[in-house]
Amino acid sequence: MENNLVSQKSTNIDLIKVISCIMIVILHVIENSGDGSSLLIYLMGSYGIPLFLMVNGFLLYERDFSYSYIKRKIVAIIKFILLWSISLSILKSISRGEFFLIKNIFGAFIGNGFLYHFWFLSALIIIYVGMFIINKYIVSKMMGGGIRNIISKKLVFAIIIMLSLVFMTRYYFPFIRESIIRPFRIITNYSYFLLGMFCYKFWDKLKQIKNTVHVSCILISYISICVLSLKFNLIWASYFYEFIGCIIGCIAIFIFTLKINIIKKYIPIIKSFAASTLCIYVIHPMLKNILNKIALYFFSKITLPIRIFEIVIILVIGILIAVFSLNKKYLRNFVSLK
Repeated sequence: MENNLVSQKSTNIDLIKVISCIMIVILHVIENSGDGSSLLIYLMGSYGIPLFLMVNGFLLYERDFSYSYIKRKIVAIIKFILLWSISLSILKSISRGEFFLIKNIFGAFIGNGFLYHFWFLSALIIIYVGMFIINKYIVSKMMGGGIRNIISKKLVFAIIIMLSLVFMTRYYFPFIRESIIRPFRIITNYSYFLLGMFCYKFWDKLKQIKNTVHVSCILISYISICVLSLKFNLIWASYFYEFIGCIIGCIAIFIFTLKINIIKKYIPIIKSFAASTLCIYVIHPMLKNILNKIALYFFSKITLPIRIFEIVIILVIGILIAVFSLNKKYLRNFVSLK
C-alpha cells in the first residue's frame, strides 16, 4: 500500500461523505411515521452517522495526533459551534423576543435544542482528545509507537463484541443508554472511528474482497435491520448503531465505495457535493421545518412523496448555499471547519 492512500482515494472518500450526508437527511426528514414504506426508507439512514465517524478515522490514520494538531481541530469545531449557536440565538431573540444564549450554546454541545444535531461535532472533540491521550500517554509508553500499532483484526473483533453487548444492554435495559447524552456514547463513537482506521491499515487485503461479497453484506445488513425493527418495534435508527448487522453493513459500504472506479466527468460533481455536506448537515433540520410548514399550508398532511421531495429540495438548497458561501470571506466560516 502506498503511503498516500487518502490522496489516491480522495474522490471515493468524498463519495462516502455524500452518501452519509444523504442518509442523515433521510433520517431526519422521513422520520418514523409508523407507515411501513416510510420506515423502510427511514432505516436506510441507519448507516449515516457511523459512516461519517469511519471517514474521520480513515482520514486521520496517518496523523500523529500531536497536541498542536488536535488543538487546531478542536478549536475549529468550538468556534464553529459558537458561531452558529450565537448567531441563531440572536435571530431567535429578534423574532421571538427570547434570548437564552448560554442555554442554546450548551444545548448545541450536548445535542439539545434547535441545534440538537451538533452533538456529532462534540463527539469528534471527545474522540480527538481521547486519541491524543491514548496515543501519547498509553500506547506510546506501553507498546511503543503510536495509535496505529493497536489497529488489528483482534481489535475489530473486540469492537464487535463490545458493541453487541451495548446493543443487548440497550434492548433489555434501554434507560441505561438513554441516560447517556450522545456525545458521550464513547464506545459506539470510538468504535466506528477505529473501524475507519482499520480500513486504512488493511486496505491492501480488504480491497481484494469481491464486490459481490460487499453487496451481499449490505443487503443482508439492511434486511436484518428492517426485520429487527418490525419484529421488536425498534423504531429509531440509532438503536442499530451497535447491532452487528449495521457494523458489517457500514464496513461493506465503506470498502465497496472506496473500490468504485469513478467516471472522470462525475468527479467535479462529487467534489462540489462533498464540500457542501457540512452546510447541508447544519441547515437541514431548519429547512425541514420550513418546508413542513409550507407543505401543511397546501396539503392536509405530509405524505411520503412530499417528504422525499423535501429531501431533494434540502440537498439542492444546501449545495447552492455552500457554493455561494465558500466564495465569500465572511460567510465561509458558517459552512466550513477549515
